[in-house]
Amino acid sequence: MCLPAMRHLAKDYETEVWLPPPVVPLLSKEFKTVALTGTGIYSLQNPEAQRSLIHRLASFDSIISWYNNEAFIKFCFGKFDITRFEPLPLVGVPMHMSDWFSWQTGCTERIPTLEVARLPVRDVVLIHPFSGSYVKNYSMEFFETVAAGLNPIPCEWVAGPEQPIERDVIRIENLYELAVYLTSVKLYIGNDSGITHLAAALGVPVIALFTNSSNMAQWMPKGRGHVSAIRTSSSNYVTALAREIFENGANYRSGDIPSGSDYQAQSNAC
Repeated sequence: MCLPAMRHLAKDYETEVWLPPPVVPLLSKEFKTVALTGTGIYSLQNPEAQRSLIHRLASFDSIISWYNNEAFIKFCFGKFDITRFEPLPLVGVPMHMSDWFSWQTGCTERIPTLEVARLPVRDVVLIHPFSGSYVKNYSMEFFETVAAGLNPIPCEWVAGPEQPIERDVIRIENLYELAVYLTSVKLYIGNDSGITHLAAALGVPVIALFTNSSNMAQWMPKGRGHVSAIRTSSSNYVTALAREIFENGANYRSGDIPSGSDYQAQSNAC
């Protein structure tokens, strides 16, 4: 969600971006990327790691951080002039996460986008039934019902390396390679997850499913009319919406869908 803000900050500078290891391949073609595990940040109690980190940080003209780690901030205090941005909106600030990152940096672009090598689009629906927290997940039965209702439209399933699923599934650990694969599907359906945001950033038509555990207005993927973010208990509604988007490429919508609501073609895109 912070890609527009990162590009805005980096536009006039040679920039090095420190990231969690899984994200490094995804952004390495656009930025000089470094895995956080190799910086010493995670070993601040080790004197050698401290010396190495000080040496690396001292090589920069400016340091900008959303890294909300008090040990790191304390370590840097008095040694380096760090511009520190808040990783989450302040309490009482009703702002979408992408808007929050961009607003802090003065960036006017608010929609995350990502370019990767693209594959020809196939007539396939991709389903990702997981997320970073089980409380954000719709049940496997829910997704199975959606897939069955889409028949004869073919559905493929994707999961992370450690995510358990008792069916044929595609597992691509490298996030850049996963992003390339995502460009090949006609529609993506998934929970509120990083992969869902990745699909939206790639411009893939997306149905993002939210539970009551997430603030949908704050965390929904942003797009240019190709994202539907909904909260619903009706698998039939999701199936009908997916079929409409798959067949007609339109009628995206977002919001809470009351229990028992029937699908009706309309437009409320994000």
